Amino acid sequence: MPKNEQIETVLDDEAVKAIAAEVAKGMGDTIKSTVDEAVKAAMPAEPVVKKNVSTKGAGDDAPEGDDDADEDEATKALKALSAPQRLMRSAMALTKGDRSALKALNSVAISNIEKAGYASTDVNADGGYIVADPEFEAEVEKLAADYGVAFTEADVRNISTNSIKTNKRGSNVTMYETGQGAKKKGTKLTIDRILVELRKFAAIAIATDELVEDAAIDFWAEVTQGFAEERARIADELVFTDDGGSLYNQSGVGTGILETAGVATETVGAAITSITWDDLLNAEAKVPTASAKNGKHYMHRTVWNVVRQNKASTSGEYMIPLTSGTQTPWGTPVVLVDVLPSVQDGGSNRGFTVFGDLKRVKLYVKRGLVLTEGKEATVTDADEQEVNLYEQDMSALRAVTRMVALVKFPEAFCVIGTGTVS
Repeated sequence: MPKNEQIETVLDDEAVKAIAAEVAKGMGDTIKSTVDEAVKAAMPAEPVVKKNVSTKGAGDDAPEGDDDADEDEATKALKALSAPQRLMRSAMALTKGDRSALKALNSVAISNIEKAGYASTDVNADGGYIVADPEFEAEVEKLAADYGVAFTEADVRNISTNSIKTNKRGSNVTMYETGQGAKKKGTKLTIDRILVELRKFAAIAIATDELVEDAAIDFWAEVTQGFAEERARIADELVFTDDGGSLYNQSGVGTGILETAGVATETVGAAITSITWDDLLNAEAKVPTASAKNGKHYMHRTVWNVVRQNKASTSGEYMIPLTSGTQTPWGTPVVLVDVLPSVQDGGSNRGFTVFGDLKRVKLYVKRGLVLTEGKEATVTDADEQEVNLYEQDMSALRAVTRMVALVKFPEAFCVIGTGTVS
């Protein structure tokens, strides 16, 4: 091989670490023998591959212009190798200076990298499982988290712009006791104005045309449902747990109830596992009657599991029958929310549960979930690789949603948590 000829190869982190380890031990000259031994050990696992590879393979001084027909078979054979086997072959070709073998291995490695960030039939987990076999159950089963509390129970307002100005009463008028002919005191009603800017959330799902055509289910319908579930999760986080990021400076604008200043608090001590029925009662007493009247307790299912196991101190019996559903012994509804912190999350000085009337939270939404399908664009896939949809026979579905939550009256809620709840 000429001295000025360069050799390039594609090795992943494992291969690089393995070679580096050998060099570090002062055993650089033994890399080839180590790789040879590994290849021999792997040979029983690839009898079909060996049979399909041309004997005029790379590195055997085969003349240029070998049969192109054999090249396809050789490429298929390389693709059939397991990842560790391809890595070993790459390392061996590197030590031999085998340019042809490296080129073939590079081609396979790069194709794998390029197709990893989108859905295709080549990778089962990325879509291949939904291409029909002779015996096939045409359904994608899932155990998704239960989201959508915000859309069900908050005050959802649909708007047509990207921001909205909303008013709330600051202080009410006041009447004073007076006497006959006495001078009356003046009073006034104050109004506060809040500017709320919507936040934008988006994503693009990409799939090959072959996957969409060959799938035994409606692939894009599954993707659309996934986007809808994700939108419900975002709405729940905006209402309950979101910290608002750097977009908002006003207290209570763009933050979830747990992160909003001015909410009432009830501490259970150092750990949420110490929560009792009394803590729930105290929380109900700390909000105004107007909010408590239609109030509910919102908590993660693991926290509810701790609460419902509280027993009477004398008899040791549960305070509520285990068949009574999600409510307190005195009848206040309990709603399970998957985005709220769980017992396993732990932590001190943090909120875990919320009590109040969720209609006191405004969830501003623009146009719902907007879906756009495209076939002629260059987009970035999940692995940050650029994909040209037109050139590579692919389709993409873009989902965009714009929402923001506003806890208009923080004092209408009480947060139960650990330590100095904040």
